[in-house]
Amino acid sequence: MQIPAWLSRLLPARRGQQRRFDAAQYNRLTHSWVAAERSINTELRADLDALRRRSRDLAKNSPLAKKFLQMVSGNVVGSRGFALQARVKNPDGTPDKLANDAIEAGWTDWGKARNCDIAKRLSFRDQTRALAIGLARDGEVLVRERHGAANAYGYALQILDVERLDTTLNREPADGKNQIIMGVEMDADGVPVAYWLATSALGRDPTGKRLQRIPAGEIIHLFMTDDPEQVRGVPWMHAVMLSVNDLKGYNHA
Repeated sequence: MQIPAWLSRLLPARRGQQRRFDAAQYNRLTHSWVAAERSINTELRADLDALRRRSRDLAKNSPLAKKFLQMVSGNVVGSRGFALQARVKNPDGTPDKLANDAIEAGWTDWGKARNCDIAKRLSFRDQTRALAIGLARDGEVLVRERHGAANAYGYALQILDVERLDTTLNREPADGKNQIIMGVEMDADGVPVAYWLATSALGRDPTGKRLQRIPAGEIIHLFMTDDPEQVRGVPWMHAVMLSVNDLKGYNHA
């Protein structure tokens, strides 16, 4: 029996035409939507330095970006910074007040600039504030643990400018050497082994000759991971940076 034309239009499409994702179709509305099949690390190799520097520019010159970073610092660190509450107990389960007071006093003393900062400039509150802002602005932060520091505790922190981590340094694993992705040396399992940092705080040496290999055990590298094999962090404002910059230009005009 022949199906009437009006009924055939109401029936589902043939099996070969079913189960299509609308967002994957190519038509006049989506022909300009280009989505390259590249890994996150491949994209960051090309774009990370430009993203970070533009994010830093907005942090200095855009009131919106400046306010965002202030909110990150205020809500993560707060005006008083992080505190330590020791909870050592006696054998009978009661709080050991003497031990707790000693630990908290030691923590407070170590958090002073002369102890916690290898350069003796920033208190621990100032360090955490700088780290919160840097994490949002640059997408990642680097801290080097300095054991044997010249203070009463023999331990201090050194906050490093993430610009020191050479994004252009990449190496495939070969001849017993580990792979390097954007300055991070990793073993076959993807575990960081070392970080290749510029020896100068002014930034990367263009010749690539003045890089220092720092063992990963001395480095705290913090960033938010969006992809499972991601090696470097992305500035938090990346998705709105163009709009914020356009708005700045519009206001200026």
